[in-house]
Amino acid sequence: MFYQIKRALASAVLIISLAIGVAATPLLQSSASADAAINEYATSSQASSPFDITRGPDGAMWFTEFAANKIGRITTSGSITEYDLPTANAYPCGIVVGSDGALWFAENSVAQIGRITTGGQITEYALPAADRAPAFLSSGPDGSVWFTEPNNHQIGRIAMDGTVTEYPVATESALPNDITAGLDGNMWFTLEDAGKIGKISMTGQVTEYDLPNTNAMPASIISGPDDAIWFTELGSATIGRMDTTDGSLTEFALPNQSSLPYGLTVGADGAIWFTDNLAGQAQVGRITVDGTISSYPIANADATILRIALGADNALWLTQNNLGSIAQLDPSLL
Repeated sequence: MFYQIKRALASAVLIISLAIGVAATPLLQSSASADAAINEYATSSQASSPFDITRGPDGAMWFTEFAANKIGRITTSGSITEYDLPTANAYPCGIVVGSDGALWFAENSVAQIGRITTGGQITEYALPAADRAPAFLSSGPDGSVWFTEPNNHQIGRIAMDGTVTEYPVATESALPNDITAGLDGNMWFTLEDAGKIGKISMTGQVTEYDLPNTNAMPASIISGPDDAIWFTELGSATIGRMDTTDGSLTEFALPNQSSLPYGLTVGADGAIWFTDNLAGQAQVGRITVDGTISSYPIANADATILRIALGADNALWLTQNNLGSIAQLDPSLL
């Protein structure tokens, strides 16, 4: 069962957790099985709850271990190194590469932003108040790291010297979740409880865009290969696309409405790849910029696969949260 995040992301976690125990809905025709294309690498503990993952400047993949209170590093050959966090029970969540070449991560339960060099040196920065619960992060065009604060319904910004600025979103109780840098020079983020997509300028001006379905639960968000913003709608089994120039929206319903799309990334092929915790059969999905969708069931049907990132080896790397493992998927073998 998915390890439930305290405070931040609680609603998304609950839906994925409950869905794992629901009877499977028959799958529509998928493109292929991912079994032959996937390698799995265990962390030091099955209960480590790997959460987010990103490609580091050293060519390795870096990930957070939410329950183990560690930052992990895995080479493209599968060798894992783990670093204990100085603060106990920090519950590291999101992780991203900063403009300084270090990895920055959110310490969800202790109101801190962490920084780790590729050599393993860790620094922690306290947020303005103890009730903050930072979730996900993204490097901005201003050289700072931007992050979401779901508890306080704010967007945060931390400069490379540790200076923190916070900006409230327009809608109360909106639960800002994931965040990404758009090619338009703004940061874009999901407002999970409000069913909205938001953007914030480098000076803190916030604009929000309503989704047609207020229960869409937009979760993860990335900048796509077509200059648009792409995001998963956890509550409506949909992949969304928003034009950054005018906020116009296109939504692509997944073939199976029991799907639970979560993390997403741009693959080496220029398509968007996403994780899907479909009840009874975890899978990886692919959607082209014109909306053509394929799905690939994975061997561990009961895995809770959360985030996904493109590696230096052009493989897709996944966090298998409930299995305590990292998966490497070679799309060329699908």
